[in-house]
Amino acid sequence: MTLGPQLARALACVRYVSYSQAEEDCERLANLLIERFGREELRRFRFAAVPRGGFIVLGMLAYALGLEHTQLEPPYPPDAPLSRFT
Repeated sequence: MTLGPQLARALACVRYVSYSQAEEDCERLANLLIERFGREELRRFRFAAVPRGGFIVLGMLAYALGLEHTQLEPPYPPDAPLSRFT
């Protein structure tokens, strides 16, 4: 089985995002999160990075939200959910 068709479909969905665009997007996301949950509620949240570039984005978001270092640490126990939205 050849992966060529799958790769072509996947590459059609990929787009380059510059560092400055990522910063803008993180600022926009931070504002949406503050608007939706409020700063007080966000202080109780924990955040995790997605591998392959997510640590950079999480760093930008953490800066934009003023997150504490403890909000970026893994939950305890390790398999505990990061958050639940109802």
